[in-house]
Amino acid sequence: MSNHSIITVNLDTDREYVQFVNDIYKWLVILLVFQALLVCSETSKENVSRGLFGKLWNDEYLSLVIYILIGFASYYLVFQKLVIFQ
Repeated sequence: MSNHSIITVNLDTDREYVQFVNDIYKWLVILLVFQALLVCSETSKENVSRGLFGKLWNDEYLSLVIYILIGFASYYLVFQKLVIFQ
């Protein structure tokens, strides 16, 4: 992880807890981006349900996978560079 960020938060705690806070931040960003994409795409509960519990490789499932991958990419390409916990 690079040390160049807009905000650096120094935590006075053990390294394992700093990693925990970084992981919480990562998953929070990924899930918020995922939720924002679901809301913007105006998917219904049926589409999400079919995507999770429908046939293998259906369109709804592929949309969910793409949204999750966009969430990961958002974290690693943007948000990881915004805040660093040390």
